[in-house]
Amino acid sequence: MGATVWEATSLSLKDGEGELRVLVQQWEKPIESETNSIRLDSEPTISHGSYPFCGGLMRLVKISGSKSILRCERCGLRISFPPAVETVGELAEHLSSV
Repeated sequence: MGATVWEATSLSLKDGEGELRVLVQQWEKPIESETNSIRLDSEPTISHGSYPFCGGLMRLVKISGSKSILRCERCGLRISFPPAVETVGELAEHLSSV
């Protein structure tokens, strides 16, 4: 029997595009400082919300030296951000500022 899957955090998207849910599998509920330091390039499980949104998995794609995206494998939603954004906490800050 494996560890529990927890929703570590939920990040709101603008323009009615839903939310991003960051999921982690570990024995104890994650604390915020741990969640904020999760590196995006470590491929954490990030989903495109849940009903009424698609619930698809988001994948990190490095487009160029000046642009990275998270792309939903199910609906194709793309969220672009500068490559300097490297952690879940930095992504949350970026999403709240755009």
